[in-house]
Amino acid sequence: TITFTNPDGQTTTLPITIGSPLPIELMTFAAHAVEKGCELEWVTATEINNDFFTLERSQDGKSFEEIGKVKGAGNSTYALSYMYVDNSPYTGVSYYRLKQTDYDGRNETFPPVAVKYMKSNANSLEVSLLKNPFSSDLNISINSEERGLVEVKLFDLEGKQVYRSIDKLSENNLVNV
Repeated sequence: TITFTNPDGQTTTLPITIGSPLPIELMTFAAHAVEKGCELEWVTATEINNDFFTLERSQDGKSFEEIGKVKGAGNSTYALSYMYVDNSPYTGVSYYRLKQTDYDGRNETFPPVAVKYMKSNANSLEVSLLKNPFSSDLNISINSEERGLVEVKLFDLEGKQVYRSIDKLSENNLVNV
């Protein structure tokens, strides 16, 4: 309480309510696509009674599922860095959010961040044949982020190999046969 006395001698007492401090002060939260998944990184400036962090993932930014937990530092007055890797992210755009939980079970959920992850798996290529009826050429379109040499083999309906070549994949993802 604070007590004031005015010039007339009248005393007034006022209660002061101090809210509980925030459990953590979050400086950054970011998601990055890496070769084998999505890397989530965050930094706290301070922590008070911080038990753990929960990482959540969503495809639509509305319905989230828990993907992991990371132990908090408890109490800290200096910056701490954390990291978690989602090894099985959704393909395309995903939303990740961070939830912090105190020792007493109270929690705070922070706004989501978006990241685009594209699998680079050599076993899952999209291949299209493009034939121009006015030419004897056949173009093969290969949807891949990889650049370099590709081996092309063509077989007839009986399974006999009728064509084979090793060519460089062009900038527009085409191989001319």
